[in-house]
Amino acid sequence: MRQGRRLVATLALIAGLALAIPAIGGAATTKTITVAADTPKVGNCWPFGEATQIDDEWTPYFGFVYKNIPAFDLKRGDTLAFDSGVSNDLNIQVDIALAATTSNGGDTNAGAFTTIFHNTQSPTSPRGDDVANNYELGFVAQAPFNFPGGGLIVRVSNPGPVFINDQTCDWQLVGNENVDMNNFFVERVFNDPDGVAPWADNDEGPVGQFRLTLLPESNVVTFGKVQRNKKKGTAMLPVNVPGRGTLALSGKGVKAIPARASVATTIEGAVTLPIRAKGKARKRLVATGKAKLKVGVTFTPTSDPANPPATQTAKVKLLKNRH
Repeated sequence: MRQGRRLVATLALIAGLALAIPAIGGAATTKTITVAADTPKVGNCWPFGEATQIDDEWTPYFGFVYKNIPAFDLKRGDTLAFDSGVSNDLNIQVDIALAATTSNGGDTNAGAFTTIFHNTQSPTSPRGDDVANNYELGFVAQAPFNFPGGGLIVRVSNPGPVFINDQTCDWQLVGNENVDMNNFFVERVFNDPDGVAPWADNDEGPVGQFRLTLLPESNVVTFGKVQRNKKKGTAMLPVNVPGRGTLALSGKGVKAIPARASVATTIEGAVTLPIRAKGKARKRLVATGKAKLKVGVTFTPTSDPANPPATQTAKVKLLKNRH
């Protein structure tokens, strides 16, 4: 959610560039990561084939535990898709959260879970279908998650208002148990009261196979309303960045920003850049109390995949009291 976003990647404020950084290569392409069984099997109704039964519960928390998963940057709009081989009888609505594990092959979450999908929505194919290996249960991420690689837990909980009424077991999940030769699957955990390790119950599976579809990180920034300090003759320019990356500041008459002004940022959010005049622009500001600058801001995405650097410009008017 927007109010919960924090800035977490590295932002380098590089000033004094006369020209925008040129794009390196062409536009990035979509990246997919498929975690599949060597011999996929259809045959489990937890957690997408039923919400609850008195004698067959996976709630309140359920999880698939994986190992040997490559690193990935999941952004809002990317897709985590599971696979069903039997269509469900009601729309699937669940919360889905992700966490890395403390060790590759272990089942202890290394930190807090990040909820990437809420039960107010259904996957792109709301009930799944009867075709195995097409990864049609697409959950479109509503929050970002940066995964370093290794062990991963996909936690499922909180059946939504439609799905909660599903009390029939449809054996639809495509996956395999932890004997799978592709060596991705560890176990499934279930019936857990708090949704974190140690888990109340676990077994060897089956564990669902899944596919990540990762869209290229945008290279476009937008600007907020300039905030001026008339006493100092400076301004603050809010820059809305789409994700992880670096920013570079350029422009004729724009004063260089010292290295200590660099800030840390990782995911989408607002960064405020200080704008100061130099040279003839500074003299004009002191003499007249006004100076107009054309500021270039280059954003270089560092997520994977990412588009090449791109520059947007903003016109910033500096005002200075003359008494």
